Amino acid sequence: MTRMHGVSLSMVEWAIKHIMASGKVKIVDIAELNPEYDYDNQTAKLATKLIQTIVHFV
Repeated sequence: MTRMHGVSLSMVEWAIKHIMASGKVKIVDIAELNPEYDYDNQTAKLATKLIQTIVHFV
């Protein structure tokens, strides 16, 4: 079993919500994603979820 390390999704969502709610964000850059290395579209699904969180504040 592979053990993942890093920041949890809930923590990233919390940070995005607080940063976006500040009203200071003028631009957001979404980095590219390589589908060749995206097992079962996991990264694409995660990116979609984070983008939806950002768009909620626009």
